[in-house]
Amino acid sequence: MYDTTKITQRFDFLESKLDLLFKEQEEFSKKMLLKLSLNTKRLFTKPEAAEFLGLNEKYLDQLTHQKKLKFLKRKGQKFKYFRKEDLEEYILGTGTEADDDFEGFENDILQKF
Repeated sequence: MYDTTKITQRFDFLESKLDLLFKEQEEFSKKMLLKLSLNTKRLFTKPEAAEFLGLNEKYLDQLTHQKKLKFLKRKGQKFKYFRKEDLEEYILGTGTEADDDFEGFENDILQKF
């Protein structure tokens, strides 16, 4: 005869493994969709910019604080926005230090919303 306790435990174990695999697949799919969408965007949020550069968001904050990466943060807002061109310049090392003249960049963002 079969030990139903062992069979039940085995099914429970397999079910938990399947749940874990489904969650991992869902996370992977979301990440891949994000990566694909980055190719078509011109303006990025901080999480998107971090993903585009392959960096941690906290390190991205350090780069902006040290003025090594251009960004826009309007007064009274918590969010930072990044232009794709500025991120590419950072990657290639061809960018200059961030300056305070972001009127064109600000207008780009305002037109998107």
